[in-house]
Amino acid sequence: MGFNNIDEIEELVKAFSELPEVLAITLGGSRTSGYCDKDSDYDVYVYSEEPVPASKRKAILMKYCQYTEFENTFWEEEDDCILNSGTVIEIIYRNCNAIIEQLESTVINGNANNGYTTCMWSNVMSSIILYEKDEMYSNLKERFDIPFPAILKKNIIRKNYQLLTGYIPSFDSQIRKAYKRNDMVSVNHRITEYLASYFDLIFAANEMLHPGEKRMLTIALERCEYLPKNMEDISNLLKNMFDEEKMTYYLKQLEENMTKFIIKYSLLP
Repeated sequence: MGFNNIDEIEELVKAFSELPEVLAITLGGSRTSGYCDKDSDYDVYVYSEEPVPASKRKAILMKYCQYTEFENTFWEEEDDCILNSGTVIEIIYRNCNAIIEQLESTVINGNANNGYTTCMWSNVMSSIILYEKDEMYSNLKERFDIPFPAILKKNIIRKNYQLLTGYIPSFDSQIRKAYKRNDMVSVNHRITEYLASYFDLIFAANEMLHPGEKRMLTIALERCEYLPKNMEDISNLLKNMFDEEKMTYYLKQLEENMTKFIIKYSLLP
């Protein structure tokens, strides 16, 4: 499973598996992607149809953890903990039906997001099953273990390419306006959104599930067969984010190379 403290974590997982509400427990995140390092924590996902009561969660975690933040809801609902061994672990609680609805919206209905479209699909498919009841999670993975849908690929490329450039609300236009206002907070925010759409385009063009927000450039360079030219301009853009002249130059280069990439592989929306 890739655990450094396997006995401790297995005991915690076993304790959660004995709760009647729990239908499946999985390990996901960087610990299953092959890109973890010594600072990577453990992302453990607990699936249920009914909420796991906070009192039951606390009773388990207080036994195995030296420090715990209960019921954090910054993204998904989770308990963030430091185990007695010092290992950081996140217990993320998911409603089975809500996850299925989200996957259906993306995978079956082909709805694209502003970046990160297939992250949840990737997470579900790459997670390792630690426990399941009545093959709940195995059946979920089997249902969505399908080739990248053509309509989803088309919709991701159409939406995110339009977000990059060519439209009034496109991110490149917003970035240039932010510079004129000397609003560097907005410049930073819009560049982040620009790159989110840029990578969504790349992964969709390669019919690859989006691996998430960490190490996107490394993963794209190592695993994508088709890439725009001069991918190093992404790093150059970030290094020169607050130099308007250089930033404008690299932004233009990225846009031109993405457009050529889309034309070359007949991906125009």
